[in-house]
Amino acid sequence: MRYFLILLLACVSAISQPVIQTTTYTRDFLVSPNAATARSKLGVGPSTNAIEQLNGKGTNTTLRALTVVGSLTNSQATASRAALFNSRQELTNSPNVSDVELEYLDGVTSAIQTQLNSKAPSTTGTSILKGDGSGGTTAAIIGTDFNKTPNPNASMWEDEFLDAGATSLSGSKWTVTVNSGQWANLALAGHYGIKQFSTLASSTAAPLIALYASGMHFGTDAIENGFYIHTPAALSDGTDTYMIFVGFGDATTSALSVDGAYIIYRNDINSGKWTGVTSNNSVTNVMTGGNGGTTVVISTWYLLQTKVNAAGTLVSFYVDGVLIGTSAAQIPTGVSRALGAFCQIVKSGSGTTARTMEVDYYYHKITFTAPRFTLAP
Repeated sequence: MRYFLILLLACVSAISQPVIQTTTYTRDFLVSPNAATARSKLGVGPSTNAIEQLNGKGTNTTLRALTVVGSLTNSQATASRAALFNSRQELTNSPNVSDVELEYLDGVTSAIQTQLNSKAPSTTGTSILKGDGSGGTTAAIIGTDFNKTPNPNASMWEDEFLDAGATSLSGSKWTVTVNSGQWANLALAGHYGIKQFSTLASSTAAPLIALYASGMHFGTDAIENGFYIHTPAALSDGTDTYMIFVGFGDATTSALSVDGAYIIYRNDINSGKWTGVTSNNSVTNVMTGGNGGTTVVISTWYLLQTKVNAAGTLVSFYVDGVLIGTSAAQIPTGVSRALGAFCQIVKSGSGTTARTMEVDYYYHKITFTAPRFTLAP
């Protein structure tokens, strides 16, 4: 009798702590004709929403090894929402995420937030990106970083040579000297405002353009200029010898610049390469270092740049953005050795075949060592 009472108490305890095992009855529960029998064994009514009834069986109710054949529905769920298990481990739907939005995750290979954090900062319709000086970008506010107010720290001037003047350019800024040659406008596809130099049939022609021939000087502020030019259709040679000068100088006639810092070309100088030269009161110094010069090719566009540091102690010469050499000697400095910008082709030798070159664009930039004025707030 004692053993019988112990067994009876154990059975009563098991009944008070129900655990529903569905491994055996799952198939019958979902598939006719045994569905009614299965529901009876599981203790749920005839409702098709069996999951909700099972969820209501108490905290100790466990639904194991549920196999769904066909479709599983929940009348309390919202249609077209992503399915999820809530904090009570009940199968329900997301209140915000739709099934379409869930599909957007298709193809994602890593954490989305991490990818977003690695992107450049966003901007608004009133800002654009600018360099931050460290290889990154930051928002630049239009009207603050980019505006048309005077710049006390730098001066920039450009010329596209769009005016039609045959003997003057951009008002009175440029001086045009034909020197037995010719200066003309030229139409060329892909370029605008082309000006052409020609030596004509002269053996001594030296047409040039000069900008503010005595309006600039070295030794106070960093200054640079650049000309975008097109070389003649034939190289300089022993008969039709010519020299091209591009950069800073004080030449306004066929005479060579007394003071200057410029890039030159002639077939017998540095093996026919673009070469940087400085000249202080007619004493010259040829560049060193860099790549030693770039060999000139006929009928080719080149951007030739000359850059002088603020102290006036170093001049750097560039061809198409590549350093060809520097000069640290015979650099004219101070207002007594004032100069300007110039571009010139000078014919020499005995040949009389015309040589022509073109100029498409010019710029100069001055970066002041100290602001030259203070703007009102």
